[in-house]
Amino acid sequence: MTGYRITLYMSANLSIEGILIGCVLLCLSGCSKDAPIPIAADSSPYIIVSEAEEPGTGRLAVNIKVPQPTDEARVKSVVESLINARRPGHRQIVVTTFLESVAATDMPYAISKLEEGQITHRFNSEAGQQRIPTH
Repeated sequence: MTGYRITLYMSANLSIEGILIGCVLLCLSGCSKDAPIPIAADSSPYIIVSEAEEPGTGRLAVNIKVPQPTDEARVKSVVESLINARRPGHRQIVVTTFLESVAATDMPYAISKLEEGQITHRFNSEAGQQRIPTH
């Protein structure tokens, strides 16, 4: 009977030690300074860089940036929702889309236009393949 009690006591000690070690490891696992920054799940699918309206002409020019990775279907969807939200009061809307990693003065990924009630998209395949030199 004594041997059983000793085994039970040792088992309880090991359980407590295991829980303590687990808690310490859990606390230390988030201490890396290289950890990625959390991004909210409901982040915007685009960022408006600039928006300029020409009074009297009904023309609106909008520059946006989209996060990477992206594809043509996603950009079309984002731009069409943006155009439809601003359609009242504008006869022509031009949306220039840039990838998030490039400056607004660089090559655009897409240029989309609303003219005569039609939305057209023109994509620049070279902009999607553009690489930033690392050396």
